[in-house]
Amino acid sequence: MEPIRIIGDIIFSVKFTKTSKDLFTEVFQKWNDPEYIFKYTDKYKGFIVNNIHFNGYTLQQVKESIIDETMKFRPMFYQLIENSQNNVYPTLEDRFYVLSKYRQPPDVRKKMYGHEQDSDKMVSVLRLYAIRIPSSTTEELPAYLIIGGAIKFSDNMKQMRDTNTILKRFDTVQEWLRENKITNKEALIHYIEHHEQSND
Repeated sequence: MEPIRIIGDIIFSVKFTKTSKDLFTEVFQKWNDPEYIFKYTDKYKGFIVNNIHFNGYTLQQVKESIIDETMKFRPMFYQLIENSQNNVYPTLEDRFYVLSKYRQPPDVRKKMYGHEQDSDKMVSVLRLYAIRIPSSTTEELPAYLIIGGAIKFSDNMKQMRDTNTILKRFDTVQEWLRENKITNKEALIHYIEHHEQSND
């Protein structure tokens, strides 16, 4: 496993092998592919027809809503980063939510991000998952280590393959952080910079 820097000292991502894409890049490449959206929605249509959140929507409308959401998601995410840097609401802290089933010590917390819900549209289904790593100083913003994303059609994360994989990945990545004594953002950056120098 290899953590890499994505945006400044705020957004980082996990890369599992040298040949693989980092998980941040992988998520957005999938979400920007309409064919992937169509196939994914067809695969999990059973969850859609049995979920009260999608009552009154056809499968085609769900697909169109997801594509619309994907187009807005990344620009909104970058705006949240800028807001965080300028201490303007809403920030990443306002939009990332701690997964309540996984209460963690305050130093390292499991979090997910879904964009703000528009009451006139279908429920938001895109989720970006990260481990929040605090800074050693209160003035500094925390780091968010992206561990993946999912299109979520079920409230129970264990029911869908992608979200269940995320749950397992949280444990894998947090164990890796513990093994490498990475308890704050500065330690994460030091680890990355040290290994970049070693690879030169």
